[in-house]
Amino acid sequence: MTALLPPLEQAQQKGDISGESYQRALSHIRQISRSDGIDDAVRTHRLDALISPAMGPAWSFAEEEKLDVYPALTLPMGSVNGLPVGF
Repeated sequence: MTALLPPLEQAQQKGDISGESYQRALSHIRQISRSDGIDDAVRTHRLDALISPAMGPAWSFAEEEKLDVYPALTLPMGSVNGLPVGF
């Protein structure tokens, strides 16, 4: 049943973070998301930057108390329903 779960959820079910199972799952996640993921795409395509929507419109995250914050520079892109959005 756990094989159907995304890798991060599998890792969370492994128990104590110092345990061998958890560390193995964490290593796998780093490999597929970094080395074989973003890092590989940046290297292969010789990218200097990645561009994506910064967040949803102001109303979509103002109603939530939890925000995931990543290092980023946000530039104005326009508006949705009169609220600012960026990339």
